[in-house]
Amino acid sequence: MHAPLSPTAKILFEAANILREGGHCKGMLANGTARCAMGAIMQAAEPLFRTKHTGYYKWSQTVERATISIENMIGVPHGIVAWNNAPERTADEVIEMFERAALAEMVS
Repeated sequence: MHAPLSPTAKILFEAANILREGGHCKGMLANGTARCAMGAIMQAAEPLFRTKHTGYYKWSQTVERATISIENMIGVPHGIVAWNNAPERTADEVIEMFERAALAEMVS
């Protein structure tokens, strides 16, 4: 039996799937179905926004925790946007980082 995923791990795994299925973009949150790293996290957390009585507060907390988790992995505080937008950054690298961060959330 596996322990349930933390909200942060769920968001990070879902964000990876959003990028895998819809594509990756740079310089904007969304371009058609493609999302940047922040755009994918925000979309993955969207169901929390609609949670009764918690709404935006729970959504923003979860987005912040997921973002910090990625920033800890890349070693750049407040750097997820610049990291995503780096010319050399690929969709596969962003997806891999999301999955690594999600797995680290499960262990911590």
